[in-house]
Amino acid sequence: MSTTNRALYITDTGGIGLYNSKAQPEDTVWALIGANVPFVLRKSSDEYRGKNAHRLISDCFLLGGMNEKIFRG
Repeated sequence: MSTTNRALYITDTGGIGLYNSKAQPEDTVWALIGANVPFVLRKSSDEYRGKNAHRLISDCFLLGGMNEKIFRG
């Protein structure tokens, strides 16, 4: 059940994981402070929100990047 609507991805730095199948190649994986899992975000083209705005697409799994391990170091 945890892999329903999920697809395998490989990051530019060689990380691997599972993400929502609605994600697109230009989406990015973010570690958000206070969260236990990384998230897939998409840069927003909405001028109202500003040029640095992003839309939340979904949570994701990143091997070696769960439980705040990505914040260490």
